[in-house]
Amino acid sequence: MEKNKKILKSEKSKERIISLLDLGSTFENFYNLRVLNYKGRVKESGVFYSEVIAEELLQRDIGKLLENIEKITRTKSYFVHEKKIAVRKKNRVEGDFAKKLFNGKKTLGNLGKVIECQVPLKDTSKSKAGKIDLISRNSKGDLYLIELKYGTNKETLLRAVLEIVTYYHRLNRAKLIEDFSRKFKELSGKVRKAVLLGEDTQAYREAKSLSERPNLKRLIDELGVEIFSAEHSYKKI
Repeated sequence: MEKNKKILKSEKSKERIISLLDLGSTFENFYNLRVLNYKGRVKESGVFYSEVIAEELLQRDIGKLLENIEKITRTKSYFVHEKKIAVRKKNRVEGDFAKKLFNGKKTLGNLGKVIECQVPLKDTSKSKAGKIDLISRNSKGDLYLIELKYGTNKETLLRAVLEIVTYYHRLNRAKLIEDFSRKFKELSGKVRKAVLLGEDTQAYREAKSLSERPNLKRLIDELGVEIFSAEHSYKKI
C-alpha cells in the first residue's frame, strides 16, 4: 500500500506539468527549471512529460520569446585558449572529454574541427551565466556552438536543447565572429547550434527515440538545433 502511495505521489498530470513552467517575461535561466528534466509519463495519457512541455512551448512560440532575453557582450575575446588545457581528471568526465576534444583539435564529422572549449559568456569564468562547452568550425566556415552531454549525464534532451539556444541568444554573435576571424580565415559569418551526446546519456536515449516524441522533434527543428552522437564518427542523429 505504501509503495502505491509513493508511485501516485510521483505521478503528475498534464496540468501540473504545465503549471511548473515559469513562462514569465525573462528566460535567461529558463533551461534550469527542474521540470525540464522530468523523465516520466502522464498517468492518464501515457505521454512523456517532455512531450507535454514541448507542445506547450510550441504553442507559446518559445523561439520568439527566447530572442528577447537579456544579451551579454563579453568585452574580452571569445577566443580564450591559445594553448592546450590541462586535464586534471577529478571525476569530471564531461569536462575532461571536452578538453581532450579541444586539445586534439578533433574533427567531429559535419560539426568540423573543435577550435575552442569552455568559453564563458561573461568576462569571468566564475560567472553563473554559463559556458559554451565547445565551438567548432566546419568546412563551410560556419561556427557551431555545442552543448556537450557525456558520461552518465542524466539531463534530458529538452533541457540540453534549451540550454544551447539560450547561450546562442545571450552572446554577441557579431563579436564572436569578429574574434574568431582574427585567428581563423574564411568564416562564413553563420553561427549554428548543436548538442553532442554520449551514448550513455539520458539525452542520447531520447534522441534515438524521437519518433515517439513528435512534439520534441518539432521543437528541436523549429529552434534550429542539430543533434550529434559523440561516439566514433560523430554522425548526426
